[in-house]
Amino acid sequence: MGYRGKVVEQQRARDLRAEGWTMPEIAAELEVSKGSVSHWTRDVEFVPRRGRALPRTVWLRRFFEIDESRLRVQLYLHQGLDLAEAVTFWSQLTDIPASQFTKPYRAVPDPSIRTSRHPLGCPGVAYSCSRTYRAVMGLVHALLASAGQSGVAQSAEQGIVNPKVVGSSPTPGAFLIGRPASGP
Repeated sequence: MGYRGKVVEQQRARDLRAEGWTMPEIAAELEVSKGSVSHWTRDVEFVPRRGRALPRTVWLRRFFEIDESRLRVQLYLHQGLDLAEAVTFWSQLTDIPASQFTKPYRAVPDPSIRTSRHPLGCPGVAYSCSRTYRAVMGLVHALLASAGQSGVAQSAEQGIVNPKVVGSSPTPGAFLIGRPASGP
């Protein structure tokens, strides 16, 4: 017959997933692994909850002035799926106007890779402002240069991260530490 443990948790995970909870949220709520949640909910349709799409940008607003007209969204959508429906859905979910959506990437389905498709696509959100980018990179540089040796700082010492560049090199006004960046 097989092992049927954690039946209550399995059903609760399925209910939460149907309500739009993410797998890490469900795992934390039920105190189980994300792998278990993934296994239990693999056939449950997932529709993200409204207002959950951009939680990581909140910290930016604390330190930087964000001009929301500079947000851009690019959808990754399989061919044959309704682009207008996907744009409407993601526009409502993210509160980013459809006019700020760029040309979508239309993927050709490859049955040898996977059989499931995201019916409304996957969005990628970008913020286009070189001044804010340089300010964020300056903050990153300051954190890397601090006395504390975080995992990021250790990666920088190993050469995985280039701590000498502040800003993007091709952008006018970007500087290497101590001298202006050379031309492209």
